[in-house]
Amino acid sequence: MALHSDTLPQPALTGWRGMFEQVNRRTEVLADGAVIVALLGELVVVLATVVGRALFDDSLTWGQEVAHIALTVITFIGGALAYRRNYLLSLETITKRLPPTWRSIAQTTSEWVIVAVSAMIAIASWPLLADGWEQQTPILLIAHSWLVLPLTVGMTLFAMQALENLARRPTMIALGSGLALGVLVAAALLTRPLWHQWMQGPHIIELVLGLFLILLVLGLPIAFALVVGAILFMFSTGVGSMVVLPRQMDDAVGNFILLSIPFFVLAGLIMAYGGLGSRIANFINALIGHIRSGPLQVMIVSMYIFSGLSGSKVADMAAVGTTMSDMARQRGYIRGEIAAILAASAVMGETVPPSIAILVLGSVTTLSIASLFVAGILPAVVLAIAIMALAYFRARRSGMVTMPRARAKVIVSTGVHAFLPLLLPVILVGGVLSGITTPTEISAAAVVFGAILAGLVYREADRATFMRTLIETTVMSGMILFIVSAAAPFTWAMAIARVPDAVATLVAAAGNERWLFLLGTIVALIVMGALLESLPALVIFGPLLLPVATHIGIDPLQYGIVLIISMGWGAFAPPIGVGMYVACVITGATVEEITRNLLPYLAILLVAIVLVAMVPQISTLLPALFGLAN
Repeated sequence: MALHSDTLPQPALTGWRGMFEQVNRRTEVLADGAVIVALLGELVVVLATVVGRALFDDSLTWGQEVAHIALTVITFIGGALAYRRNYLLSLETITKRLPPTWRSIAQTTSEWVIVAVSAMIAIASWPLLADGWEQQTPILLIAHSWLVLPLTVGMTLFAMQALENLARRPTMIALGSGLALGVLVAAALLTRPLWHQWMQGPHIIELVLGLFLILLVLGLPIAFALVVGAILFMFSTGVGSMVVLPRQMDDAVGNFILLSIPFFVLAGLIMAYGGLGSRIANFINALIGHIRSGPLQVMIVSMYIFSGLSGSKVADMAAVGTTMSDMARQRGYIRGEIAAILAASAVMGETVPPSIAILVLGSVTTLSIASLFVAGILPAVVLAIAIMALAYFRARRSGMVTMPRARAKVIVSTGVHAFLPLLLPVILVGGVLSGITTPTEISAAAVVFGAILAGLVYREADRATFMRTLIETTVMSGMILFIVSAAAPFTWAMAIARVPDAVATLVAAAGNERWLFLLGTIVALIVMGALLESLPALVIFGPLLLPVATHIGIDPLQYGIVLIISMGWGAFAPPIGVGMYVACVITGATVEEITRNLLPYLAILLVAIVLVAMVPQISTLLPALFGLAN
């Protein structure tokens, strides 16, 4: 699974290809500006809403409509930028092992699919654009078409970038794969009367899932594989017109809570580049760094705390890993062990608020974000204790020495420097629990607070750093939100195909045993988390499985937490878990080094996950104490 890959600069194209490349580059600059304006503009609107409500008892009622426009810009135009910069999640484990020619064929076929799907969605959105010019939003009184236009533009940008990628491929391979794909589609259209009836039964699910897996193996980004699955379902069954695709994708990002995702990502990157993570790590090191396995324990505790600051797993790993890797190596720890601890700690941090996984799950289900925030605290503690115990045991067995305890002066000094960054989790969780602000509003406040600390208090972030942070935020947020959007038509197709009913029937056949359903959930979602990564897996399976779990008497909050940590475990499982590769990049470890050391930690984490699944009080105790239980 690939989140992104650093590649050498591409050679400049010549002739008509060069002209096309120049158009794309100029368009990229405009797209960057549009997404940054949308992000900062919505940040100002959210903060103005908070101030207006606090000082004048009057919220900006048009904020929801502005938020919808901003989200669609970030999702679709930002998603296209993520594709251009190779940030879209895709399964590359198999294609990387293919001979060069076959790898090029697989990649070229994927790019043709992106061209076709992007063009199809863009064209299918035209009726929505045409109808929208005659309809106005209730508050701003602007045409509805402005809410759809970013989708049309974004999908056009996807197609343009895929065409540029094709222009870089060998001509014979590009033309041959495109022709082969066109013949295959034409044959399916011409023979549809012969197989259409056969697809009206359960075979359609087998076909959709089979094609989905084939496209993943070819290296097609997960988001597009999901859309292709929905297209195949609609084409095979005749249910719905193609306009369903853009409508479902646009509606999926209409939830105001999703706006907190780019804000939390922005806050996390500001903190990572602004030196906040190093201050926290230095303070924790002064407190517990002297014990056996001290640097590893510092990394685990720092990951727990920093997960509560940013909500972004990648930002957490980058901030803590870059700070602690050198310190741990100086103490004699090997790179594989350091990378394994970083990866295991990231699994633990999946449910530490404000978790993006929690925000995504809450946006696609009826679960309360505040309840999920609180429910995730103790399960993360259980996982952290398991990792810390194993790290201590392994360090003791390998004979790692202890270090002198830090002097009181050092503890006080590092504590003073870490005080303000450590206020952030209190502000974030406290703001949501108090009911004074929404997660979106508190995430916006976190951005401002982090920017003040990084730019004015510590002065470790200059204008160039902030610009870099904004660009990375738009790309990462576009990647996340585009997956949420692309999964919407796929989830709709699964609901039409009555997949939830099939799951419920399967559970009933097993005797409605809660423990059996929970264990089956853990195994299935670990596999899906490894294949799809945790976010798309949550978007697909959360709405399908949560009603079934509730029906057989499992607490929905507990089940939501089990979903998140199971998929998080899968996202770091070798050989295809994307998180494992992120840990390798940050620590400099090889895949072989991290795999040898990570397996024991994944085993102890699996035991902890089963414990969380079998003891519901671990997830429900704090929500009950705060009056947030369902």
